[in-house]
Amino acid sequence: PFKSIYKFNKDAGLLRKPYSDFLEPSFLIEEALEDLPNLINLAKALENDTPNPKEIARHIVGLAGGKDTTKPLTDLQRFDKHIDAIVYAVGGAYKLGLTPQQLEAGIAAVMHSNMKKIGAGKDEHGKALKPDNWSEIEAEQVKKLQAILDKRA
Repeated sequence: PFKSIYKFNKDAGLLRKPYSDFLEPSFLIEEALEDLPNLINLAKALENDTPNPKEIARHIVGLAGGKDTTKPLTDLQRFDKHIDAIVYAVGGAYKLGLTPQQLEAGIAAVMHSNMKKIGAGKDEHGKALKPDNWSEIEAEQVKKLQAILDKRA
């Protein structure tokens, strides 16, 4: 699974940009906020009129000082942060009753969809955008993920 994630990042040109102490954490927060019901209330609380996970995540990281480049994190701190994020994410998937093999199959399904973002463009920060036919791609991904969930013990 890690090789497919690396390939996506490489093919999407995401590895050409340097590490950002502002963007990398905001991407993780953005994923955590996705599909939560109270984004509008959170946006108002943060004085951000855009109830969009991407903008709210960047606002949160900005409030936490993530744009302060006077004292960037060390690579050791960054590496540890990402390993911890993987541990929490994998642990959360296992709490859903998934086996390691089912998690690998889920990652493969998501990465298959993500590879279809290649060439669809990037946002102002270089994050890969979804292609115009994303709803079809996502529908297929949802079927694959649901099939994996349906096979849980």
